[in-house]
Amino acid sequence: MRELIEHPVRASIVIVGGSALIVIAILIIVAVCS
Repeated sequence: MRELIEHPVRASIVIVGGSALIVIAILIIVAVCS
């Protein structure tokens, strides 16, 4: 947890990047299934 406090920008980038990867994966799955 100390890293989140010391590097909030890096933590937010990781969170945003992770959520973006999840959204992209969902879009790919929907495109393949449809």
